[in-house]
Amino acid sequence: MKTEPQKTLLSVPLPNESLDSSLEKIFLYIKNPRGIFHIVSLNPEIFALAEKNAKFKRVLVEAQMRIIDGTYVYRVARLLKIPVQSRIQGVDLMKTLLEHASRERLRVMLIGGAAEIDRKSVV
Repeated sequence: MKTEPQKTLLSVPLPNESLDSSLEKIFLYIKNPRGIFHIVSLNPEIFALAEKNAKFKRVLVEAQMRIIDGTYVYRVARLLKIPVQSRIQGVDLMKTLLEHASRERLRVMLIGGAAEIDRKSVV
């Protein structure tokens, strides 16, 4: 069975996955980690940065998983007839992953964000 090449928006591959299928891939990686599993969240600001910075765009393209976080990205994809199943809010994905980590007693490392946000995030 032939798989169709992934469709792109501004040269960045767009995922055609649901939250459940994305979580399944992440949980499989957690059970058998190999290297880095980089998840990027696609929104208009990210695309704007990628258009100005080729290295940043390469990071998006090479990420192991991309999620469509922005409503406008989802709507543009639909208008361009790019098959996308759903918009996955990064906060929803993180909430589910942190709950899973808590149940499984896994360590979590968060990178980036302002110091004030980091302090508010600690439970």
